[in-house]
Amino acid sequence: MRNGGGGDDGRCGVDRAGLAAQIGQFHQGAQGFLKAANSGEFGVNDRAGKAILTALHTILDGLEDARDRATRIKQDTKLGTSPDAKVIIAFNKDVAAGDNSAATSLQGLRDALIQIEAGINEAMRHYRNTDDNNAGGITRASQ
Repeated sequence: MRNGGGGDDGRCGVDRAGLAAQIGQFHQGAQGFLKAANSGEFGVNDRAGKAILTALHTILDGLEDARDRATRIKQDTKLGTSPDAKVIIAFNKDVAAGDNSAATSLQGLRDALIQIEAGINEAMRHYRNTDDNNAGGITRASQ
């Protein structure tokens, strides 16, 4: 089933330009998230932060595996020299490494997740600092 969007390449029904745009939007959201965390707009307690980081690391590991697979696809597939084989070989390489490729999308997603990871770490630091300051205020007030 074809997406029909402007980026539909007509070969496999994938709107790769649309995927690139979605990755770009995700990246922008990650930048906003990191900016908000760096400015102390929110905090995350250690337990929740560690759970989020564990999930992020699982996703990042999966992305690394997918990037390895995309690298293998960039190599010439051993399908022979027939005209059909040549088309499939070129298609595989384009999907793996061409404009709006899997590799580009995976790298963009990885970069955004790294920003989110940094934001979670900063939000955890902010939460600890706020918690420590509040505990210190209570101690001083009780003396």
